[in-house]
Amino acid sequence: MTLRDHAIRYGFIVLLFGLVAYFSIAADGFVSPQSAVFIFQSVAITGVLALGVTATLVVG
Repeated sequence: MTLRDHAIRYGFIVLLFGLVAYFSIAADGFVSPQSAVFIFQSVAITGVLALGVTATLVVG
């Protein structure tokens, strides 16, 4: 695999980890259990709806 292939395949993951590292240093409380709970509460409804739509599409 060439460097370009690696950049295309893993570039977003590296960027995501870089952003998490930056904001965990820049903002106090960014990486905390309370923050994780807030994120999970925010996406809970969307996740349940996505599971329902997926089940509907699979069943036909």
